[in-house]
Amino acid sequence: MIERDAPRVGVAGGTGELHPDVGLRSEAGNRDDIARPPLRTGQLTAQQSEFSSGEHNSWRTDYLPSGNESAPAEDSPSTDKGMRVQYTTTAVLLAALAATACGTAATGSGTPPQPESASTADLEAIYQARLDSARMRFVEADVHFMTGMIAHHAQALVMSALAPTNGASPTIQTLAARIINAQKDEIASMQQWLRDRGQETPEVHGTGTMTMVHGPSHAMHMPGMLTPEQMQELKEARGREFDRLFLTYMIQHHAGAVTMVHELFATDGAAQEDVMFKIASDIQVDQITEIERMKLMLEQMEGAGNH
Repeated sequence: MIERDAPRVGVAGGTGELHPDVGLRSEAGNRDDIARPPLRTGQLTAQQSEFSSGEHNSWRTDYLPSGNESAPAEDSPSTDKGMRVQYTTTAVLLAALAATACGTAATGSGTPPQPESASTADLEAIYQARLDSARMRFVEADVHFMTGMIAHHAQALVMSALAPTNGASPTIQTLAARIINAQKDEIASMQQWLRDRGQETPEVHGTGTMTMVHGPSHAMHMPGMLTPEQMQELKEARGREFDRLFLTYMIQHHAGAVTMVHELFATDGAAQEDVMFKIASDIQVDQITEIERMKLMLEQMEGAGNH
C-alpha cells in the first residue's frame, strides 16, 4: 500500500493557536521526523487519513481528554489501521442511512393512489337512477292537469280540422294548421309523461265534431271547453262566418288552457318536476301568444266588415 503525507494541524510559536498545514520543523527541515508537542487540555487535531486502495478518502479527528496527558510521539501503524476501519465502517453506515432517508422521502412525496374512475356504464346507471327519482316527484294535481289538458287539446284539434272543409280563409287555415301541429306534439309529450310515471294515459280520437278520449278524462270540467251546442254551431258555419266563430271560440278555448296552467302553479307541491314545469310553461306561453294574434285578426275582420 502506498501512503501519502496528509496535511497536519500544528501549533505555531507555542501559543496554543491552531494553524492549518503548519508543522514544527527540525534544523534538518523534515517535519515528519519531529514529534508533535503536547497539546493543551481539550484541544482538537484533524488529520486526513491515507487513501486506501485509491478509492476512499476520509477525515479522522482525535480528541485528547482533560488532564496532563500529551499526544503520543507518533501514531502506531496498528492504531491508524484500526481507526481507518472504524471510520470507514461509520461512513458506510451513514451512507446507508442517507440512502434509506432519500427512498423514504421519495415515497412520501409521490402522488397518492387515486380512486378508480367510474366507468361509462356506472355513470349511465347513476344518471338513470337520478332520472327515475326525479320522475317520482309529482302530485295528484300534476296528473289531473296532464289528463285534462290532453282532452282539452283534443277538442282544439277537432275545431281546427273543420277549417279546410268549411270554407275558411287562407289566413284561418294557416292558423288552424299551426294549432294542429303544436297541440299534437304537446299531447304526445303529456301522454309520454304519464306513461313514464305509470299513470293511466288517455288516448285521443276525433270524429267530426265529437271529441273521443278513451281513458281518464275531465273534459267536461276543463275551463274554456266548447259546449256541444257551440261545437255544432261551428260545424255548420261557412266562409266568413266560420272565420269569425273560429277565432271567437278558439280565443275562449286558449284562455281556458291558460287558466288551467295558473291553477296548476297555484297548487302546493305541483309542477315541481322539470319536465312537468316545462310542458305547462310552454303551453301557457304558446296560448297567450296565439290569443293576442287571434284578437288582432278578429279586430281586423270586424273592422273590414264595417266598411
